Amino acid sequence: MTLKKRLDAGYAATSALAFSQLIGRRAWERRLALNFSQEEAAARAGLTVSTLRRIEHGTNVGFGAIIALAFALRVESDVIGLFAPRATEPIRQRASRTAKTVQSGQN
Repeated sequence: MTLKKRLDAGYAATSALAFSQLIGRRAWERRLALNFSQEEAAARAGLTVSTLRRIEHGTNVGFGAIIALAFALRVESDVIGLFAPRATEPIRQRASRTAKTVQSGQN
């Protein structure tokens, strides 16, 4: 199955390249949904049209360019949420809990 078909089917990105291509495709779709030309979207983001094209094609670009485009396409909250804190159990607590479970014979 080609990457395009996998992305169309909703498969998760399984590599950095696939992830870049997925972001590029979503940026392209969002730009079209806003009726922005490449020139307009690039100008709003402070990018060159060449950089915008590289993003939309899934080519490796700097993270700053992605952030600038996210603001221009009004999806900056999606980028902010990318590395949002998650409720996690500290490793020492998890190790202690696991050790107690093993000692008590539970599994």
